[in-house]
Amino acid sequence: MPKPTKVLRDTCVDILDVQHKLSSENKNEHEAKGKLTKATALISDAIQLLS
Repeated sequence: MPKPTKVLRDTCVDILDVQHKLSSENKNEHEAKGKLTKATALISDAIQLLS
């Protein structure tokens, strides 16, 4: 299982990527939603690791 700091770092990267995708054209909407789902899962994992 990855370290909490790595999980959180990956989550931050994904969230920034999602923000970028959502601010660009609609053609990226599907990819952005996929990234958001991944970011949400990483946040959940981080919470479990830190609990």
